[in-house]
Amino acid sequence: MSTDNTKLALRAAEAARLLGISRRTLFGLTYPRGPIRAVRLSAGPKAGVLYPLAELRRWLEAETQR
Repeated sequence: MSTDNTKLALRAAEAARLLGISRRTLFGLTYPRGPIRAVRLSAGPKAGVLYPLAELRRWLEAETQR
């Protein structure tokens, strides 16, 4: 089986950089405080939050339409 190197989700720093906002602003926009849904990872060395690229695109499109 071949693997696709395209990322499906980004960590907070990558997502914020892609959107051109700070991590703090991104966290403020993250559900339940805001409209961007994210995947919360369990505790451990890889703990954190992942932002699916499709969700970031959905949010940006909705903001563009406002």
